[in-house]
Amino acid sequence: QLTFDGKAWGMGMWHPDGERFFAYVEPDYETVLFTLDGSQPPRSLGSGIMAHVSADGREIFYSMPQLDRGFDFDLYVCDFDQTMDEGRALVSTPSIEWAPAPSPDGKYLAYTSDESGRQEVYLTTYPDFTARWQVSRGGGSWSRWRADGRELFYTTHDAIYSVSIDDGQGLSLGRPEKLFDRPTTNWSPVWADGYAVTGDGERFLMLRNPITDDQEPPTIAVVQNWYGEFASQE
Repeated sequence: QLTFDGKAWGMGMWHPDGERFFAYVEPDYETVLFTLDGSQPPRSLGSGIMAHVSADGREIFYSMPQLDRGFDFDLYVCDFDQTMDEGRALVSTPSIEWAPAPSPDGKYLAYTSDESGRQEVYLTTYPDFTARWQVSRGGGSWSRWRADGRELFYTTHDAIYSVSIDDGQGLSLGRPEKLFDRPTTNWSPVWADGYAVTGDGERFLMLRNPITDDQEPPTIAVVQNWYGEFASQE
């Protein structure tokens, strides 16, 4: 356990070294960097949420709250040794931009925006922002990269999707493919649940609602001597 203050912490993200961990606290939208072994005190990074560190550990991408405009967020980046208040804007529009995800090679940045009227995943070149593509179709959020940069995942409320990435002769995106239906906590009609995926893209971690008293829990049936029973019917 990293926090003991009774506050609402959420949306954690690992540092690439696997020894540090980011999380932000509501309603302050303050991000804090924790060292798992406790060798360093928690470091406040200031105002910002959904921190995602570049693969080389040099930059932190995040969503900066713009609460003077209502419930609004822009995409920002800062150097790892800076605070988020010292960062610079990457995408700043009247829409909500959030959940930045830099590619493993640092050449692209995926993020979610509701500029079309619903949340969709977009991909842009980085750091020059000279080209941009819409990745999802029919809604999407929470983009996550496979470790080799050849696949990008995203989610809707109901399913996890995959898009192949080919950067051989200019960027080429495959069509979104549904991987599987996902469980959901249905905590919000707007925001889909987050998830985690392993670097090889083979295993996913997500939340599901607990089984209530009026639901039948899953059961496992153990059949002994099944071969003998089968053989007797031949």
